[in-house]
Amino acid sequence: MNIKILKKLSQFERDYYFGKVLLLAMVLGVLLGLASILFYILLDSVKYLALESLIHYSDMPPSGQSPVFHRESNSTIRWLFFIVPALGGLISGWIVYRFAPTAEGHGTEAAIAAYHSHEGRIPVRVPLVKAITSSLIIGTGGSGGKEGPIAQIGAGIGSTLAEILRLSPRERRVLLMSGVGAGIGAVFHSPLAGALFASEVLYREMEFEYEILVPVIISSVMAYSIFTIRFHWSSLFTTPVMKFVHPLELIPYLILAVGISCAAFLFVNIFEYTKSFFQRLAIPKYLRVGLGGFLAGVIAYFVPETVATSYQMLQKAFDSLQPSDMWFLFLFGFLKMFSTSFTIGSGGSAGIFGPSIVIGGTIGGGIGLALQHIFGDIIYDPRSYVLVGMAGFFSTAANTPLSTVVMVSEITGNYSLLVPSIWVCIISFLLFRKATVYDSQRANHLDSPIHTGEFMEDILKKLSIQDYLQSCPREVKFFSPSTSLREMIDVFTASDQVAFPVIDEEGRCLGVVESAVLRRIIREEKSLESIIVAQDIMDHPKTVVPSQSIFEVIKLFIHLQLEEVLIVDEERPERMIGIISRRDLVDFYDKEMSHFLQR
Repeated sequence: MNIKILKKLSQFERDYYFGKVLLLAMVLGVLLGLASILFYILLDSVKYLALESLIHYSDMPPSGQSPVFHRESNSTIRWLFFIVPALGGLISGWIVYRFAPTAEGHGTEAAIAAYHSHEGRIPVRVPLVKAITSSLIIGTGGSGGKEGPIAQIGAGIGSTLAEILRLSPRERRVLLMSGVGAGIGAVFHSPLAGALFASEVLYREMEFEYEILVPVIISSVMAYSIFTIRFHWSSLFTTPVMKFVHPLELIPYLILAVGISCAAFLFVNIFEYTKSFFQRLAIPKYLRVGLGGFLAGVIAYFVPETVATSYQMLQKAFDSLQPSDMWFLFLFGFLKMFSTSFTIGSGGSAGIFGPSIVIGGTIGGGIGLALQHIFGDIIYDPRSYVLVGMAGFFSTAANTPLSTVVMVSEITGNYSLLVPSIWVCIISFLLFRKATVYDSQRANHLDSPIHTGEFMEDILKKLSIQDYLQSCPREVKFFSPSTSLREMIDVFTASDQVAFPVIDEEGRCLGVVESAVLRRIIREEKSLESIIVAQDIMDHPKTVVPSQSIFEVIKLFIHLQLEEVLIVDEERPERMIGIISRRDLVDFYDKEMSHFLQR
């Protein structure tokens, strides 16, 4: 009966938890949709003032996203690239390190670290500081994307909402990553991919955090729907008709996978080396960010297309790709690696996904043009290598092959290249699976501190009372209904048993005498020793059956504050077949874990 009550309570708790989390995910999605609109407007405003008005350089958004301000084509004042990105870096760096140091760098990294190591907590000030500083970095010409900032903004809002409502660490972590997925799903016009990315990016191996997947999808859909009230219901990029029509084209795509994964591996190493270089500089941290902006500005002086998100390079490649573009695409991709590393590696607040898909797309386009020269008509359209290169590059750099395939398909509105995209992403992921731009990623679920208890829980659910009876048989001391108090005391003092079954002549368990009752009688009512027998002081027994899991029994122990329970036959509950205590549970678990580790 006790176990049935516990099961009903457990089911109610699960239903209540799931309903509450889904409701909060919807609320969070609305908040993130509004926050994404405000962030986009703020970023475009800074970009208009710094790049458009001062430098006269127009960083055009992709065709699927309308700018807040009208862009005009003017003659670029290139020498200002030496000043404006550096100034943006200085101001941004000072704000970050003065008010919210955790807002430095690419925000997705901070969200991953908070999920695994900080119970899903992100300081309340981070969303606002991240929005301002990222707008300054990207808007003044630093090479970075919007996904990192909006991911940390979303994570911060989710964490803050959980704090206000005093939710548990588990619920806080769910809202944290729901905010990440909602923000990315909104600004990249990719609600499904945003949710998958938030679930996949937590681990280096190909694993998803399934517990958060449904809430993240809900919040991502809500955020995207709100975001598109102000901006377009469309894919981020407009792409031509590109198809996978010839199975032999898997061969050049295999070459693309090798080339693009090598490029991603190079980028990860450049990024890590640059980050290490800036960390070793004995100067104030905000000056490091300013120096990073200056170095990015130097590159922009020679190749202005490397500033900010550089999405116009991908849109141009989709619109028209000529053989003469090949070497410039390679050069641009290489320079964008350094520009991004200088901007973010110095501590600049910007995202790494945007630059990664730009680098992957341009290098992929260059490889596609080269392969067309070799394979001829087998290459249906070299522009398809831009799209597949985008996916392959980031799947290697971030260890997120599946969500990246969906992400690139959604932001381009092209699903005809799913086969080569999956082919390239999986191969790229397998070639350099240890390389990642996210240092806080854990190898797998077992490597994450939050799942250590779940791992133990899974083992305990697989072990049953029947396993215990077979592995750790134990002699049970019991009384008959007429056992005298003196006999009971003698057995009690010579045994470490806590509960003593009372068994009649027919083998039926009538009740149980608890050691606590015997202690009280010895202390207070010893004068009744000659008239008390077992049936006078027995209580109704707490029982379990062999088919129950060890996990259920532990919950029963905790819920009812028990030390020992009787094990009874399922068909004949009045027949006792054993006894199990808290100490027995610990010894049995240790024994099973020892066997598990020796396999």
